[in-house]
Formats: sequence, structure tokens, C-alpha cells
Amino acid sequence: PPSSPPKPPPPSVVEQIEIVENDVELEQEVEIDVEIDLETEISENTGDFGSVGEEVQDDQVFQIVEDMPRFAGCEDAKDPDKCFQEKLYKFLGKNLRYPPTAKDMGITGRVYVSFVVEKNGSVGEVKVLRDIGGGCGAEAKRVISQLPKFTPGKQRGRPVRVQYQLPINFTLR
Repeated sequence: PPSSPPKPPPPSVVEQIEIVENDVELEQEVEIDVEIDLETEISENTGDFGSVGEEVQDDQVFQIVEDMPRFAGCEDAKDPDKCFQEKLYKFLGKNLRYPPTAKDMGITGRVYVSFVVEKNGSVGEVKVLRDIGGGCGAEAKRVISQLPKFTPGKQRGRPVRVQYQLPINFTLR
């Protein structure tokens, strides 16, 4: 039997995007479709910004706030984030001890920890999120628990709890 020619694909519909001034109110509502699969990482404690006028709950933990916590000695720094990194890594370098078991077994890698800077600036809720073994996770937790007090983070002018996640590298030389 003679084969019929393949059918042409249906014409594609191109949606026109109209650029409008900022003060023009749009009639059409925009929908955002978010896809999540088994590979998607979901943080256990996402925190949020809260909406305007919303009261901050006493035990609520944020990840980003209007005024982030300041590391001791970085209160008046021009670039508090850079100061934080420099002082934090100096503190870790001075206080972190390579666990003997990890050294003997040649274990190297990155340990991930999370911690909360409390409303009073102290460090709490230190957790090892990913360990490489040999005592490295326990050592990372020990050192993070000894961090000096921070100037607490603030949201809407009030001190709040702020969570950090931090990678700590263990490298043998």
C-alpha cells in the first residue's frame, strides 16, 4: 500500500508579551508552575520573610532577615559579610582539631553543619547535616558550639533567631 505523506505539525502558538509601565495595573493573573521531583532538596527549616504587619513569632527561625547577625568584631565593618567570613574561618582554623581517627584513616571531605544565632546572640541548635565520619562531624559540632556571641539578627526592629548552614572542609596536608 502506498504510504501517505506525514502530517505537518500543528502550528505553534506564540504568546505576545506586552511591556507596560510600572504603574499600569495588569488584568491577567500570572501563574507560576513549580516542578518538584525526588532530586529536589527541601530545607527542613526554611524560615520566611513574613508579610507586612505580620507579628514575628517568638520561636520562629529565619534564614534571611532585614539585619543579619553580626559576628563579634564585625559590628562596624563596612562589609559585614566579608568580615564574618574572615573572622569565622580564622576562628575555625585556630580551634578546629583534625580528629585522630580521621587522620589515621585518611578521611578528608566537607562536613555540613547548621546552627541558630539566638535572640541574645548565642549559638544554639548545632546540627551535623552531612558527616564524613572519623569524628569530623563531632569536631565540627564542638567548634561551632564554641563560637563567640553574635550581635543578634533583627526583623522589623526586633531580635530574631537566624539559622546558618556552613560547610567545613577537612583536608590532610
